[in-house]
Amino acid sequence: MGMARILMGNEKPDEAIPFLEKFLEDDPLNANARYELATALKATHRTAEAQEQLRLFQEVRASKDKVTQLYRQMNKRPTADNTDAPNTNQ
Repeated sequence: MGMARILMGNEKPDEAIPFLEKFLEDDPLNANARYELATALKATHRTAEAQEQLRLFQEVRASKDKVTQLYRQMNKRPTADNTDAPNTNQ
């Protein structure tokens, strides 16, 4: 990923693409790599492939956001006025 960023910074997106593709083989759910690949593909006028990578980037990011939100909901502490608690005054 680092090498791809260096190449992109040096305006060599065509050389960065193989590094990004290899990185995504190892970590297909890496949203940052998907976005970088979409950017590199767009710079090399491979518009259809760039749009597909951008779509995948958005899917991965949305899925990760949902998981993060779920974990936040799971870690909420119950409040003191919880009405589901058993009544021990009987």
